[in-house]
Amino acid sequence: QDNARLEEMIASSDLVLKEGQQRLASIKSDLTAGKVNAKQAEDARKREENNIAVLNKALEKARETRSEYAKASQQLAQGNPNAGRNLDAEIARTDRQIAQLERNLSEYSRALAVSRA
Repeated sequence: QDNARLEEMIASSDLVLKEGQQRLASIKSDLTAGKVNAKQAEDARKREENNIAVLNKALEKARETRSEYAKASQQLAQGNPNAGRNLDAEIARTDRQIAQLERNLSEYSRALAVSRA
């Protein structure tokens, strides 16, 4: 269930990233064209920073869940080395999901930085 929720979060973060990148690119071009002033551009960037903060919280939660899974897997393995195989597969899936969320956050942060340049 945790991995399914994380998968939904990643799909959402993919969309948020794409839309955020478009908004950030528009901010920069609108500022250059004089369609918005510096305060409006900064206010728009702050909204994007809030989106990034939400994604960062989701990433922290995913890392906490992964850590809990790893502890549970170790406990299961103490009694029976084969007992944690399914859980280990879920941990590997979580690792891939965390990596995708990290990539999205990195790209989003990069787009924010470029919009300020």
